[in-house]
Amino acid sequence: MSRTEYMSRLEELLADIPEDDRVDALNYYNDYFDAGGADNEEETIISLGSPEDLAKTIKLASGDNGVIDGEFTETGYSNGINDTRDVPDKYTQITHYDGCVNSEKNFHIFGKEIDKSRLLLLIAILVLVAPVVVPAVFGLIGGAIGILFGLFGSLIGTVFGLFTSGISIIVGSLVGIVAAVLSLVTKPLGAFTVLGYSMLGLALGNLMMAGCRALARLIPAAFRLVIKGVKWIVRLVKRIIFGKEID
Repeated sequence: MSRTEYMSRLEELLADIPEDDRVDALNYYNDYFDAGGADNEEETIISLGSPEDLAKTIKLASGDNGVIDGEFTETGYSNGINDTRDVPDKYTQITHYDGCVNSEKNFHIFGKEIDKSRLLLLIAILVLVAPVVVPAVFGLIGGAIGILFGLFGSLIGTVFGLFTSGISIIVGSLVGIVAAVLSLVTKPLGAFTVLGYSMLGLALGNLMMAGCRALARLIPAAFRLVIKGVKWIVRLVKRIIFGKEID
């Protein structure tokens, strides 16, 4: 049951009490939900009980004159007489900020209840190990990101190297072929030797250009993989620090 459904049901059940008292009760419990925070609506509903039980409690406060004599509390209505109910620890001195609920004994951080003493111990440990752990963690994160971009850079470098080498070999081979043709009459043996090497060079240059084109097609996909890898690392860090992924 959501907060909206809970409050709608409560309003229906309180339809037979005076309007002023009904408005006061609904305003109070709406403020109570606000104090608990949007992330803790389920816990707030559990602490209040069912709308039917809460409505009965409110109606019991109304005497023969139909006027509620008392006040609304986190556990329902209280008139201060023979009321021995204790307010749950996690709802005493509620302070809501940045997704956290703070109480006398416990903290609710992103929907998880953490004992205050345990939290203080954790903070003390973090303070002691931070000078060693924090640089190591950031070093590992930076190293992982560096490896991803390093692999991408290697791909770019390989493509560029194949391209420049292929062009150079092709140009050199073409020059060799022209020189061999021009010297066929005067030095036929040497001309055929140069022509053979030039043809091999031309074939090698074309092979390198083909490899360059094949690897160049992988660049967009490789770049997307790098970005996904970086995002995954960022999500992992958020999960470790905050206990869940935060946008």
